[in-house]
Amino acid sequence: TVFRVLELESPKVMRYDSILIPPRTTLQLKANLDDAVFQLEEGSTTLVKVSKEGLVKSADAVGRAQIVATSHDQSLTIPVEVKNVHYVLTSLEPSNVKLKHPESVIPQGLNLKLKVSLHDNLGNEFSHGIEDVSLLKYKLSKRGNVLITTGTNFSVGLELIRETSDMLLISLRDKTGVKFAEDYVKLVVAETNAIFPDRTVFSVGDIVCFESPLLGSIADWASSDEGLVRIDTASGIARVLASRKGTSGGDEKVYISHGGRRSTAGGLRIGVDVLDADCVEFFKSYDIFNGQQYRGHLVIKNHQQVDKFVNVIAENVSTCAEKIERSFGGLFSCKLTAKQNPSSGILKHFKTVPSFDASIGAYTCDINLVTSLEEVTALVKSSELNVELEVRLAGSGLSDTTTLKIVPAVLVDPEAIAIDQIASQTITITGTDKVLQQTEIASSNPSLLEITIVQKTPNSIQYKPRLLGSYSIDSPEELFVSVNSPLTLQKLRIPIQSPHAMRKCAAQPLYNVPNLFLSYVSNFGLVISALIVLAASVWVFVFCFPQRNAGQKAVDPNATLIFSPFQSDNQNRTAPAYHQSAGGRSPFAASPVSPSASYYSGGPLSPNASSDFNSSGGSASSQPGSPIYGDTTLLSPQKRIHRRQL
Repeated sequence: TVFRVLELESPKVMRYDSILIPPRTTLQLKANLDDAVFQLEEGSTTLVKVSKEGLVKSADAVGRAQIVATSHDQSLTIPVEVKNVHYVLTSLEPSNVKLKHPESVIPQGLNLKLKVSLHDNLGNEFSHGIEDVSLLKYKLSKRGNVLITTGTNFSVGLELIRETSDMLLISLRDKTGVKFAEDYVKLVVAETNAIFPDRTVFSVGDIVCFESPLLGSIADWASSDEGLVRIDTASGIARVLASRKGTSGGDEKVYISHGGRRSTAGGLRIGVDVLDADCVEFFKSYDIFNGQQYRGHLVIKNHQQVDKFVNVIAENVSTCAEKIERSFGGLFSCKLTAKQNPSSGILKHFKTVPSFDASIGAYTCDINLVTSLEEVTALVKSSELNVELEVRLAGSGLSDTTTLKIVPAVLVDPEAIAIDQIASQTITITGTDKVLQQTEIASSNPSLLEITIVQKTPNSIQYKPRLLGSYSIDSPEELFVSVNSPLTLQKLRIPIQSPHAMRKCAAQPLYNVPNLFLSYVSNFGLVISALIVLAASVWVFVFCFPQRNAGQKAVDPNATLIFSPFQSDNQNRTAPAYHQSAGGRSPFAASPVSPSASYYSGGPLSPNASSDFNSSGGSASSQPGSPIYGDTTLLSPQKRIHRRQL
């Protein structure tokens, strides 16, 4: 029979050998069984009164008493001691606030939860305090800097909203019988760089990377309104989705908490204001586009945010940007138009997509070349072309444009030169004549590598490199040819490298191929290597550790079956072979079992007898090294311990 042992559930914490309560206290005892009845033990003092439901009331007298809880045939003795309160002690809840680093001051904005405990003359903490929280009073040396709230069971919540150097007094109103009924807590609150951001006004589209001095493993981030500000519970990265004016109206704050949703629970609580995004701007109103790739940075903001330049608000943008999800949920769209000469067909060569620049934390409109630069150059060399890049917000429809002048980039061939081919190698730079006139080519070390013009034709210039001395690839000085084109904003390098260096598979970058596909292709080598290692491991396991044949065995219908938990499968396989070698008589053959025989092989067992695999008669498992269900530590039911006895 399985039954529940009678136990005391409330109060849960007993820090003393008995339940320690002060005079004039009401305490509710609770057991784990609903039918438990409480009463004073016979002969116990009447210092306390106990109801059948477990309600304990102490009087003015002090002393010890015994309370008995009974349920059916079980009983539980509960010692209770009534003592006077000697002093009160204020302490910080250890499970609520744990800082990453030691701080000399309390960070401003942090919420703390204090616990007021009662102690006797020996320093023992009372298991249950005075329930009337009105007996607890507090006083600050300065007003208006700390918000205080009292909770149940003598808990005090502090909201440190301003910088201050304050003294907090916590005491009992009724000091009768209490020798030290006051405790003091010094509060030194100041701004620290452990909390970020220091400004709390954001607009729709912002990505905020919150920082907290609290240890992240025991505290989670939370938002009071996930529809407006959605935050990742682990990293603290928040995305502003909408403003309250755009949804339900009003100017209420959204509270971001770390370590506790309520101010009395301890932790960090930051109130932020969310504004509408009524402005979108490109960084530049005019720029040069070299025809290969362009990234137009933009900012989404409110008109009040005059000093805002990016939408990622972070203490360390590069670290925070790595954790930002690369999806913008249709926040804005990008479009390329050609108002100057729409019939030129220039737009079909480019693709425009919204993107994000993780290096500076800004949204971008990216233009990628989908055809070839030669085709773009053929269109532009005859006439100057300008295009307009437009960004438009999805919700409000607000837009901004930037004018881009298409100046085709110069092409450099080759991209690298082997040191053994310098004598026969020439460098060809191709582009428009206007761009080539201002393109500069130079050597990183003119005293070692000389660059001279060989041939100059329309739209191309050929240069000849020549070594003026001996140069070793192992030299710490890097030798290269630099190409600087200010009109196309290009700064290129042609390195002089070893002839055994890896060469690129294609000169044209795959701008029109999705990044995810390129990532998969680049990782094919790792996947193939992993598959080879896995196949080799399976081959070694199969051929070096062959499985035993566990085929179906024919059962003799006339044989008597003995069901034993200690019978080994090896016994069934070795018995026929032994039977043939012994002239048809096997010492392991099963003998008939009488109805009075024990369920287990080895003969009848008395209730007090013990039987295991070492003493099982007529079983092959008694042989040394014979496995018994793969585990030689199995015990018989008579030897099993921890069996519940009635």
